[in-house]
Amino acid sequence: MPIYQSSATLLKKETHSTAGQRQKYIMGFITFLFVCFGTAFAQPTIADFDYTPKGGCTPLTVDFQNFSSGANLVYYWDFGTGFADTTNEVNPTVTFNFRGTYEVMLVATNTVTGEADTAYNEVEIDESPALDFIFDNTPYCRESVIEFRNTPSAADVDSVVWDFGDGSPRLKTKADTIYHSYTANNTYTITQYSYIGFCGDTVTKDVIIQGPQVSFSMSAYEACLGDSIVFTLGDTSGVASYTWWPEGQGPSAPNVSNVDNYKHAYFISGTYEPELVALSDLGESCTVKDSTLNIYRVVASFDYFPVSEFCDGRNIYFDNESLGNDINLWDFGDATTSTLSDPVHSYATGDYTVKLTVENSIGCIDSVSDNISINDIPAISVGEDTIICAGSSAQLFASGGDVVLWSPPFDLDDSRSYTPIFSGTTTTTLIAVVTDTATECNSLSESVKVEVIEEPTLQYESILPQPDLGNDTAVCAGESIQLMASGGDLIWWSPAQGLDDSTSYNPTFSGASTTVFTAQIYDSLTHCYSIPGIKSITVSVVQPPELVIDFNPKSDTVFVGETVQIIASGDVSDYLFSWTPDLYISCTDCPEPAITPLEEDLFEYTVEVTDINKCSALEEFISVLSRDLYTIGVDEAFTPNGDNQNDMLVARGIGIEELVEFSIYNRWGIKVFSTNVWVAQEGVSEGWDGTYEGKEQSSDNYTYYIKAKMLNGTTAEKRGSVTLYR
Repeated sequence: MPIYQSSATLLKKETHSTAGQRQKYIMGFITFLFVCFGTAFAQPTIADFDYTPKGGCTPLTVDFQNFSSGANLVYYWDFGTGFADTTNEVNPTVTFNFRGTYEVMLVATNTVTGEADTAYNEVEIDESPALDFIFDNTPYCRESVIEFRNTPSAADVDSVVWDFGDGSPRLKTKADTIYHSYTANNTYTITQYSYIGFCGDTVTKDVIIQGPQVSFSMSAYEACLGDSIVFTLGDTSGVASYTWWPEGQGPSAPNVSNVDNYKHAYFISGTYEPELVALSDLGESCTVKDSTLNIYRVVASFDYFPVSEFCDGRNIYFDNESLGNDINLWDFGDATTSTLSDPVHSYATGDYTVKLTVENSIGCIDSVSDNISINDIPAISVGEDTIICAGSSAQLFASGGDVVLWSPPFDLDDSRSYTPIFSGTTTTTLIAVVTDTATECNSLSESVKVEVIEEPTLQYESILPQPDLGNDTAVCAGESIQLMASGGDLIWWSPAQGLDDSTSYNPTFSGASTTVFTAQIYDSLTHCYSIPGIKSITVSVVQPPELVIDFNPKSDTVFVGETVQIIASGDVSDYLFSWTPDLYISCTDCPEPAITPLEEDLFEYTVEVTDINKCSALEEFISVLSRDLYTIGVDEAFTPNGDNQNDMLVARGIGIEELVEFSIYNRWGIKVFSTNVWVAQEGVSEGWDGTYEGKEQSSDNYTYYIKAKMLNGTTAEKRGSVTLYR
């Protein structure tokens, strides 16, 4: 309080003092502040510390020495252990219980100015081993093998050294189980040295060796559950009596005394330490152990899933739940096997016995069986792939099983229907699976593809509607013609010029020039259009040509059976001909027919000529008078010398309907030629060339015979002679 009063007085007097007095007062106030606070401002804060000892083994107590400098300091220590082990002491002492590297922090703070500084140091702590060992603390016989076991495991220490106290070499090993035997009766001190880094620990225990010298052996050291092991005595020097403990000593453990070659059966799996307790003549007892005995239990067991739906071809997953096995042998009952632990197998329809046999490495075996019945999978059938046009729908079909499921379901009216309706807008492959609810078996999947035509193209020509426009046609200039189309429900002709209605199936064309028309149709049932331009028809507009054709003869007279050949003059190509009537005329649609009347009469014929488009026409008349005359005969002589003049002998006649026989005989009555071939158009028979059997006949007189049926129904015969000249 006085300090604050003095300040107030100074301030009050300042307003009335002279300049010299004011300066005096100010200097005094500055001196006051320096005396009170100057030391705090003058010294910097520096944190610093050290510790002893510099390292060691757990638990390690460490003293920390604080060498910080500065004024008005307080301290905060953190020892880096992760626990709440901070302190405000100046020189703390801390015990570290665990191995590790600890970062120790010291914070020094000036309480007046708030200035702080921090210092760090690392403290290395090695862990002391905490290893011990155990053994059966019972007197042992000489030469008995004694088992020593680390506790806990030596895995976390760096090294272990054993001193058995009998003068034998020390044993350095990290093995958790070691064995040693002694040759003389005595009490021996066993020392175990363990180390982690530079930290070590020592454990000592005594073992008593007394009694007689005795040993034994076992018939096996590994066996299966239920097997018997034979125990046989070895050296028995000084032994008065002995007792077998085949499962090790214990209050309720089985034992038997003074029986050599003792046989014992094991019915519980595990590791045993059989013992022999011997009593000497002096009454000292000791225990002998040979080695551990492992009894293995192998149990075969398996399960499988699914627990239902045993279906033809479906996978069954077997789960091996066996115990103690190293080897697996599966017999699936269908002549197939597997050595996998958990196999996957599929069956055909039928009943099967599955057997699992398991075995371990020493031959212990067990087996188990189960029966499985495999059901048929239902047959499935779906319809054929189909194609629809956009905006249309398709009904699908499936059969088999009791229940069906289609996927994807999005464009179906009912994905669980056997006859769903598909109304999608894009091509989709739909998959169906049927199920037999009695067996819970699913069928194999079957698919059907519904292709949706968004635009008619040649790719889909076979399933799109096809317009029928008829054949190309022609019309004479100035005339009209009706076109005729079919297919679909609607039609559009292109081009529309020259048509009275381009949307009619039967429009009338009255154009002035040749035009090629195409048409597109629409089928309202399938919502499909035909391919544009897929069909076309050409309508040719024809200018009538001028016909200049003449036929000759205009009239003619012939005997019955003779032919009149009509000759046409002028260009007869690209024209149509029609002759009437069709009696005794060789053709009715050709320009030059042959007329062969077979009866006596006047025959009048009309020929009508048109161009192929029937735009021009010409008509002419031909008459043929046929007279009744019937004759047969031959020439008087012929000269077969190869000059093409009278080289053949033929029968000639008028009014002959059929030549029955025309024969030639030589002077000795041998028939050298015969024929019944009649060439009606020429009025002659097939001719004789003057040879017989390939040889030329000599000049001579020959006899002929002719027989023919005449057109008037009579039969004519004629005989005579003819001369052959060479």
